[in-house]
Amino acid sequence: MYLIKEIKNNPINLVFVLIFDILFFFLNFKIFGYFISEIIRKLSRVPIQTVGIAMQSLDTGELSTLRAGLMDIFFSITSLVVFAIFLFILNYAVLKIVIWALTLNQKIDFRIIYKSIFLNIVMIAIFFIPFVFSMIPFIMGVSKHEVDNPINISFIHFIPLIFFLIIAIYFFTLSNFYLAKNVKVRNSIKNAFLNGVGLSKKIILWFLAVVFITMIVFILSKFDFIITIGVLVILSLFYRLRINKIFS
Repeated sequence: MYLIKEIKNNPINLVFVLIFDILFFFLNFKIFGYFISEIIRKLSRVPIQTVGIAMQSLDTGELSTLRAGLMDIFFSITSLVVFAIFLFILNYAVLKIVIWALTLNQKIDFRIIYKSIFLNIVMIAIFFIPFVFSMIPFIMGVSKHEVDNPINISFIHFIPLIFFLIIAIYFFTLSNFYLAKNVKVRNSIKNAFLNGVGLSKKIILWFLAVVFITMIVFILSKFDFIITIGVLVILSLFYRLRINKIFS
């Protein structure tokens, strides 16, 4: 009923919301897929289990070459991560604040986009250390393989990262919602964490439903991005309207 009411009141806004949502998820899938594959490819060159043994049998010149190669891989991966974060901030900050502004019938201008970029940089800084810890099992899982062997990563290596992403996305969503409502970065972050925890019982099941239904669809569709994006767009619309109803 609430969705039908919103469609009747703001049909044009909802059309634009769906268009921007499709664009947002499409770009995110492309960014995430590309950078994960590149990072895995680069890590596959580093047989951590055999590096120590190999270094003992190398002379000074060969050791210098090996160290230079390892440092090159390290800086290459670091550059990829930094660039991926930059693209994520840009994509999320611009498109998500536009989507929220349209959902809440708020004015869209460069000021709110600028503040959205700053807000998301602050949020990334807050979640950076938890992100690093969540990546450790994943990196260790990738690094266990031998050279030229297929990478065989157990699902358990992804659990901390998935758990982190669920929590981070939840608070990122709320902070952008509050920014679209009051256009104040500090208040948006404060309200996101205070109300996000205090009212989590009312919204957490909706959020988890979006996450797990999307994951199930992604797996059952044999990793079909088009089907997954379609489901995400529809579920996200319901989720945003639910947030607006609970947190307004």
